[in-house]
Amino acid sequence: MTDEENKLTKRLSDKLNHLIFLYKEVKEERDDLAKRLEEIQRQLSESQLAMKQHEKDYQNLKLAKVISVSEEESKSTKHRLSRLEREIEKCIALLNE
Repeated sequence: MTDEENKLTKRLSDKLNHLIFLYKEVKEERDDLAKRLEEIQRQLSESQLAMKQHEKDYQNLKLAKVISVSEEESKSTKHRLSRLEREIEKCIALLNE
């Protein structure tokens, strides 16, 4: 081979080696991004499950509050009725005198 052919072959070899190096870098970066994507998708899935659980808990708390308010109102109503009953009995006692 001539000197010119050797230089061309060397340049071609250098460029090919550089392309292979760039290919490996891009491949590694792609693999890293794929791993990050999987991790983010896993976190998203966990967050969605947690959110669903929190929504269930919130609904249960709302229901418990409604039941609690109903029980309190019921007790209050019973207390008021008892007080009214005592007042009526006092009035009847006064009328009987």
